[in-house]
Amino acid sequence: MSAYSYTRGTLVRAMVRAFNNNGWGSYSNANTDGAIIKTTPTRMNTPVEDPSTSSSQIVITWSPISSIEDTGADSVFYYSLEWNQGSSVNVWQELTTPNVLVTSYTMTSGFTAGVTYTFRVRAKNSIGLGVYSFTILVTPASIPSKMATVATSTVSTSVKIAWDLPNLNGGTIVSYRVWI
Repeated sequence: MSAYSYTRGTLVRAMVRAFNNNGWGSYSNANTDGAIIKTTPTRMNTPVEDPSTSSSQIVITWSPISSIEDTGADSVFYYSLEWNQGSSVNVWQELTTPNVLVTSYTMTSGFTAGVTYTFRVRAKNSIGLGVYSFTILVTPASIPSKMATVATSTVSTSVKIAWDLPNLNGGTIVSYRVWI
């Protein structure tokens, strides 16, 4: 038996012949099916925060892999999306259901608006789980709530405008627009 180095996706067909003290016999017929060299899937692209993420839901999407090079020359069974719940400890929890092939995930509980969470994804085929994608940071937040009534007062020759902070809904105020 000889060892050869083949790349992922290579179709391997074989013929065999035997040797004894009288010499070499004839080669067998080549096998008709062959065998394809398979590996675990490669690193996937980084998942993406969907624009519908808000203070009440986190939506993560990712691109499926399909090329022979990416899938390891095998069918992808499922994508494993994991998250780190924001603790300083590197603890990851799988969110997707094994053997269910989806390319998005929606969380509606178990998180706090305004807290940053880390997500990563990898593919699984019959050989095993592939390499993790690079991570994405997601901070669930919505637009600020409606502002309360604005108070105005006269200060000498100027007008002072004041208001209470709105509900931030997990976000950070970066500016205000005042209409007079």
